[in-house]
Amino acid sequence: MEAFYDVEPQKLSNVNNGSYIYRINIQEIEIPALNENETITQWRCDEFVIWGIITSNKITDAVINSLWNKDYEQKLINDYNIYFQHVYNVVNDEIPYYMNAADVLLLTSYHEGSPNVIKEAMACNCPIVATDVGDVRQIIGNTRGCYISTSDPGDVADKIKKALDFNNRTNGREVINSLGLDSGTIARKIVALYSEALKSKKTS
Repeated sequence: MEAFYDVEPQKLSNVNNGSYIYRINIQEIEIPALNENETITQWRCDEFVIWGIITSNKITDAVINSLWNKDYEQKLINDYNIYFQHVYNVVNDEIPYYMNAADVLLLTSYHEGSPNVIKEAMACNCPIVATDVGDVRQIIGNTRGCYISTSDPGDVADKIKKALDFNNRTNGREVINSLGLDSGTIARKIVALYSEALKSKKTS
């Protein structure tokens, strides 16, 4: 839920009724005052209610449940008989099992750098629906079965439908290899970088 404050709010607040308010995307903004020549400083954020003992899983669930439109989710479930699997706290070795079992990978982040989960899904030829953050658009490119969405729930639902209707695996692994992002190429680049650094150290 969007909220506004006159002073900068804390990221986590105890409400003293057994619940907590967790805030993300805290931003300082300027809004017009009654006098047209003046502005007022306020703070906007997205906040979520968490009950009981705070854990990372509860924070994740609260954010997902607040942002995701249940009507769209239910319609997708009814139309396609699908299940939304929220994957977290999973060891790296098990990720390929999830990727290969999934019909679609969904990433709805507001901010990312170069998310590994997108490259992992591509390497497993898993269809993708993701927001346009970090280098996601560059990695996905024109890969069939992969779609860029806005953060609007309706658009996310529409892109999920398209990915499900694609009804096939992608050629994501081929794309990853062509971009030089496969594990072998990355390993060789890291080794070359360290070798060059060691040479420079010896000659200095």
